[in-house]
Amino acid sequence: WEINNEIDWPHFWKSGLPAYADYLKRAARALRAVDAKNVIVLGGLATDGVNAFEYDKTKATANTLEELYKLGAGPDFDIVALHPYSWKDDGIAISIKKIQTAHGVMRAHGDADKRIWCTEIGLSTNHNPPWSDYSEEQQARALRDMYTKLLEHPNVDKVFWYNFRCKGTDRNSQEDNFGIVNNDMTPRK
Repeated sequence: WEINNEIDWPHFWKSGLPAYADYLKRAARALRAVDAKNVIVLGGLATDGVNAFEYDKTKATANTLEELYKLGAGPDFDIVALHPYSWKDDGIAISIKKIQTAHGVMRAHGDADKRIWCTEIGLSTNHNPPWSDYSEEQQARALRDMYTKLLEHPNVDKVFWYNFRCKGTDRNSQEDNFGIVNNDMTPRK
């Protein structure tokens, strides 16, 4: 059970980290009461849980993972979910660094053995630099390389590509072009 999404980005979570820590604790308690085997996934962090970024005039919260540990949330999640995107040519190295950064915080708080899921990773093929101007062939290579390299990290168990299907057909829209099949479900190159 993933408890919310991108809790470090006010676009998705507007109530602050103390409120999220309380929400997570209540959700974990309720889910474990129903079935002790339920797996609780921390709401996917928009980056590495340490460094902030700004996108679409909204700034992500820095040091989110550290703050959650300070708020006592460590026992309330079993998996750390990350969104280690990168739109650079050396994107895989940047994505791996994001995973290592988060894992460093986890290790510092006694959670070195907790698993990491990359619940969002992707590359848009929109024609709108600076965020993207990648071909479908480059996207396909990135998908193969990202899955291969990210799953080599000893704590990464799962990688989820964002999105399977393109959300729309506007070639200039970043959101419309993350899919690995076209909006009409036809194969991409």
